[in-house]
Amino acid sequence: MKWLRLLHILTASARFGGVVCILSLTYTNFFQLTESEFLTVIPRVPGLYQKVILPFALLTVLQGIIYGLFTNWGFVKYKWILSKWRACASFHLAANHIYGDDDHLIGF
Repeated sequence: MKWLRLLHILTASARFGGVVCILSLTYTNFFQLTESEFLTVIPRVPGLYQKVILPFALLTVLQGIIYGLFTNWGFVKYKWILSKWRACASFHLAANHIYGDDDHLIGF
């Protein structure tokens, strides 16, 4: 299970790093670009989310499910694990509402 833990840390780090990069890209472009340049760059953000962050997010969730099913940690043994699942689900729903496809929820 050490390889799963390492993979979990790497995918969660990549996911978090991608979110930080998109936020910083949006923030810096908003204040440094002209309106026409900004409107050229910003429509690419949902594509970045769907092609870069979403696969890592789905891998992280899959690894969490494997941890919950095949280890003694479970899903609700500790309150912080249940809180983490709730926060993760809330993040996915909010991100899919903002960046995802309107016809269906990506990843759920």
